Amino acid sequence: MDYGYQVYIVDQTSVGRGSSENLNDYVMRIGSTAEITEKGFTAPELTNAYPQSQEHTQWPGTGVRGDPIFDAFESTFIPLTSNLTVQELSMRSAGCQLLSLIGPSFLVSHSIGALHPLLLSNDCPQLVAGNINLEPGNIPFQSYVGNATSSVGRTSARPWGMTNTYVTYEPAISSSSELTYELVGDDTPANRSCYMQTGTIHKLTEIAKVKYVALTGSASPHITYEHCVIDFLQQAGVAAEWIKLADKGITGNGHFGYLEKNSPQIAGVVHDWIQANC
Repeated sequence: MDYGYQVYIVDQTSVGRGSSENLNDYVMRIGSTAEITEKGFTAPELTNAYPQSQEHTQWPGTGVRGDPIFDAFESTFIPLTSNLTVQELSMRSAGCQLLSLIGPSFLVSHSIGALHPLLLSNDCPQLVAGNINLEPGNIPFQSYVGNATSSVGRTSARPWGMTNTYVTYEPAISSSSELTYELVGDDTPANRSCYMQTGTIHKLTEIAKVKYVALTGSASPHITYEHCVIDFLQQAGVAAEWIKLADKGITGNGHFGYLEKNSPQIAGVVHDWIQANC
């Protein structure tokens, strides 16, 4: 469906095919394995790590190895960098320079790509018309390895809350160690616990200048923990909005909903949000 937008597709530094950067600073890691893809993206219902996975109906094909759609999808994964600090610093510089050339724009991201729009919202908020995140992959202070939904899959991550590099807080801090936080909520497969600030609550004053929305599929692993993103941002003074696609009558989607059978309906929700926030 063509809504008539001028679209720029931006590769993360170090990741794009044919990338021309000096890769010495970018330690690379595998993008995904077939097992990770099946469990987290294309057939989570088979592993049944969380109850919502049983609602997954929209992937086109079986979602497992040997299916031609799965094999084509798996072949698109390329290595990612494990040096997220260097990547963030380069993306936030290049991103604001691009926006200065093309003018205020809506930023649409997916999964791990949601790291960067927040940084641009912090550094050049006047150039970001809105921050649209399809299943953002930057849960505060932690990461779910391979989209795992068990506590075993959690690792410490993003010391600045939702980023690996400096963002503006008020009261001002010079080091991420000045943020204090604790795990909040009962932790169940259907609804994960979250890290939230404690003590002095520091506000993300620059990021709060940009409208923020997250969209989450009803059968994705993210439906079990995306509230962590929204709760953390709201606590930090950001008027973050959460659209659960099921509330729009769009059901059965996994983590890559924009590739699934009902993706035109998801695009319609994004379009409606942009029109309402122009």
